[in-house]
Amino acid sequence: MKLSAILSSVAFVASAGLGNAAGGLRVENERNLAVLGLPAALGVSTPLVPGDYFSTPAVGLTGILTLDAGGACYPEWKFTITGAFNTVAGSKVVFSNDECAGFAPVVEWVVTGAITLGANSDMIGNMTSTAAITLGAYASAGNLDAGAALTLGAGAAAGALSAVAAASLGAGVTCTGITGCLPPPNPNTPALTVLPTALGGKTLVAGNYNQGAAVSL
Repeated sequence: MKLSAILSSVAFVASAGLGNAAGGLRVENERNLAVLGLPAALGVSTPLVPGDYFSTPAVGLTGILTLDAGGACYPEWKFTITGAFNTVAGSKVVFSNDECAGFAPVVEWVVTGAITLGANSDMIGNMTSTAAITLGAYASAGNLDAGAALTLGAGAAAGALSAVAAASLGAGVTCTGITGCLPPPNPNTPALTVLPTALGGKTLVAGNYNQGAAVSL
């Protein structure tokens, strides 16, 4: 039996009770992961073994969510949420039983509602939303793909960023390569001053000038 199949069986047995309580089990997916119900309140439940988790209502993380790898080197977790996903400030996701020397987990969050991570939240995995994604100050996550606006607070950290609407990043966050990115204002940049259209005889002090019409000298 393949290792992935063994892990799926372990995941199915270990989480059968959780799956039934949260909405029941569905058929297994093409990656041979057990498909399990996801509680609406995370951080107060037992550790989650590898699997494909599904929730119809919105989901919230209020504490520490533990992902139990069970000693596997390549565990996978996928969380599909057909509602919003929110975390409170200071919440986090951590691994346990991850002592494999070549530990290479895969964690995915696929959300049809908005994703909002509270300040100092520490998430694991890539996050995709059909709506907006917002990270509070010093929150962290993997790659972010927003179906609407993307907002990162001061000091927030993430992997690759993608947004359908504008991306607005706080202090200490760069927006290199992000289409529509609105970086925070640089306090060392001089205030914008309107440039006269006729410059003859004018004396200009050092500054940052702008003029939308033609200018003559």
